Amino acid sequence: MKILIPIALLCLLNSAYSQEEMSNGFIATELIFGKLPRATTEPCGFGRGICKFKTNGSIASSNASATFNKNGTLTILIKRDKITLEDEVRIVGNEINKDINLEELFFLIQEELELPEEARAALKLPEKLNKLAIGEYPVVLTEKEFIITLKLL
Repeated sequence: MKILIPIALLCLLNSAYSQEEMSNGFIATELIFGKLPRATTEPCGFGRGICKFKTNGSIASSNASATFNKNGTLTILIKRDKITLEDEVRIVGNEINKDINLEELFFLIQEELELPEEARAALKLPEKLNKLAIGEYPVVLTEKEFIITLKLL
């Protein structure tokens, strides 16, 4: 019994360290999914893509996190427990269920989205890379997240 307590403490410490490393380099973001509105005062339209991209102070309360990759891409981790079913459909085009082919999931950006200055600064993007590119992007689905790597323009 005495041996189990140190082992449990080591496992707990290792788990906490691993979670800290995972968030290292990622910036908390709040994403709103859908089609870009025609005017900034209009709500997001129903469609695929990212309508609004904001940086948020806390990784725990945000619905996603993002990091800039040296190859001119942006990797976003979308938390499945922080989005609605409607958001899920806007991300991968369907509701996730056991009948869906996970290898065919893709995220569609229908219109270029210029990232706000605060997001570009937080992500430390080079000046020339300030938009998310139109395209179809493969989605990696885990139990907790959608992982998508987007091209920057």
